Amino acid sequence: MEKRFTPPSDCELAMRLVKFVTGKQNAGFIGLADVYDKVPCELIRENSMKTHYFFTELKKKKTREKEYSNRFNRVTKSGGIWIQQDTGKPILDEDEKLIIGYKRSLKFKHDDPSLNGKWMMKEYYLAESLLRQLKYKETKDFVISAIKKNPKSVIKGNTVSADAVEYKRFIDSVLQYETQEPGMENQENLG
Repeated sequence: MEKRFTPPSDCELAMRLVKFVTGKQNAGFIGLADVYDKVPCELIRENSMKTHYFFTELKKKKTREKEYSNRFNRVTKSGGIWIQQDTGKPILDEDEKLIIGYKRSLKFKHDDPSLNGKWMMKEYYLAESLLRQLKYKETKDFVISAIKKNPKSVIKGNTVSADAVEYKRFIDSVLQYETQEPGMENQENLG
């Protein structure tokens, strides 16, 4: 019998991130990758997992003075960009007493219409107060990136395969399909 993958909770992901940044992580299903180095389809293997998880080190933006700012550079080398959608929602510990991290939503934008809006990401990062207790300075910029296909992009036809030929085929099949109006089922026999 095949085991099905159960997605981890937000709290479980935050705990895995704590273990990773302290060097006590058994990677398991989470790989280490620079998600800003490639477009999402180059990172994702086709398998049964709907969401793919990566430990990622965020890169800070440089200011005009060539110093690093507190903002992060989310531009990919292929010309795409991950756009932040919200400020982040708190992640509580198992007892729901401590804020241990946050998760924020991002959407992938690209000039290529076949990639634009097709991918979504949740970024899990640790709370500043927790990082101070860990006393690991280099851990601050590590996150877990959870990437998946945007289900709305398929509905909107914003995929590589949704082209004029497929829409024409769909329209033709609808127009050729004979349907009866509701309540008209027995009208043929009357009369």
